[in-house]
Amino acid sequence: MRATIFVRFAAAWLLALTSGCATSPRWEQYVAPPIGTTWTNQFRLSGSYTGPAEVDSRMGQVTFDGKPHIAFHNGSTTLVARSDGAWVTLLGANGKPVTSWDPPTSFEWPMYIGKAWKSRFKVINHARNRVVAIEANYVVEAFEDVTVPAGTFKAYRVRMTNDQGDDNTWWFCPDNGLFVRQKLVRTANSPSGPGIREVELKALRIGG
Repeated sequence: MRATIFVRFAAAWLLALTSGCATSPRWEQYVAPPIGTTWTNQFRLSGSYTGPAEVDSRMGQVTFDGKPHIAFHNGSTTLVARSDGAWVTLLGANGKPVTSWDPPTSFEWPMYIGKAWKSRFKVINHARNRVVAIEANYVVEAFEDVTVPAGTFKAYRVRMTNDQGDDNTWWFCPDNGLFVRQKLVRTANSPSGPGIREVELKALRIGG
């Protein structure tokens, strides 16, 4: 699996070089981390954001609604996603949905610098029986080196703003299928109140 990811990454770079655009590779589709991959994220939180300082995660698989899905096990919760990376639902420690996305939400592919798109979806809070309709705008701002405690990675910088007062930036590494850095900003217009959540990849072990 690791070799497959490397081959796809090399192919993306070759395509960029042959098209005369070496600094702007094109990544055709999402490739999830191999099953068994483990990683640790560290957090800096302020304002309305609360939570632990670190979270250990691992990559797995689950059956949800009778279908196989990939699973990001993050501490006591599990993020269930389709094979294309689209988030379906977040399961609590009891295995029941806490939050769901309708339709499942993800980045759009292929990925390249300058790509922009709009997304509309609903976020379902199961505990409160509340549904919020969201309209979000995304843009791929750069493909750059990102240095975090786990190392230096090539990553797409993707910015998202929405009508709920969020202004989020993710650094997504296509080579390992993970966010290596995140800066999530709740502005003064956010219903939750202003706050900042910064996340960095502290440690990574590729499975498989």
